[in-house]
Order: sequence, then C-alpha cells, then structure tokens
Amino acid sequence: MVDGFEVKDALIVSMMLESGIVPLSALHDRVCKQLEALSPEDARVAKRKFRKAWRRAAKNSIKIYGRRERETFMTKRYGLGTGQQPTAKQKHNRKSIVYTATWRAATSLLEATCDVVKRTLQDET
Repeated sequence: MVDGFEVKDALIVSMMLESGIVPLSALHDRVCKQLEALSPEDARVAKRKFRKAWRRAAKNSIKIYGRRERETFMTKRYGLGTGQQPTAKQKHNRKSIVYTATWRAATSLLEATCDVVKRTLQDET
C-alpha cells in the first residue's frame, strides 16, 4: 500500500522534472551529483530554471509577509539583492522554498483530482 506522502513526493519530483529543474527529494537533495550527470548545457539550463523557480516562490512569499519586511527578509534569508554569492544556508533556504512551493502545488493538484473523482463516483451512483 502506498501512503499519501509517497504519492505527493513522487508528484513533486514529476512536477520538478516537467518544469525542467533538478528534483529536490525530501530525503536527500544531492543536487550537485545530479547536475554533474547532465551535459554542461543542460546543467546550465536546469540551474537557470531553478533560479527562476525560487525567485517566483520568493515573490509569492513576499505577498505573505508584506513589502515592509521584504528587504530584510529576502536579504538575510535568501541573499537576494546583496550582490554577493549566497551562503550555504541561503542556498539551502532557496532549495527549501522551491520544494515547499512545489509541495503546495502538488497538494492542491491532488485535492482537485480527488474532488473530481468523488464527483464522478457520486454521479455514477
């Protein structure tokens, strides 16, 4: 029997692959090894797509926290707008926010799918 977490995790990996970024597993995020397996051009594209995904997720989190806290929150937590290389913790936070945003999208997709299945089953009876 497959539990809900495994289904969501598989859906997240699928959604990340579909969007062209290297999947970040909840259990191990060995992104460097996965990027090394790609050709240099494919790795560059995957990195660019990841940067786009985390910026989108960061902008969505601004809506939650508000614009006032934006500068300090984004600078400290993600290293956005500093003009310097992000620290290891900031890189981890970037991976985390992309995974969380994908998790939310997967959850809403599963809920919508379950609603459609329930309605279909109710219509048949």
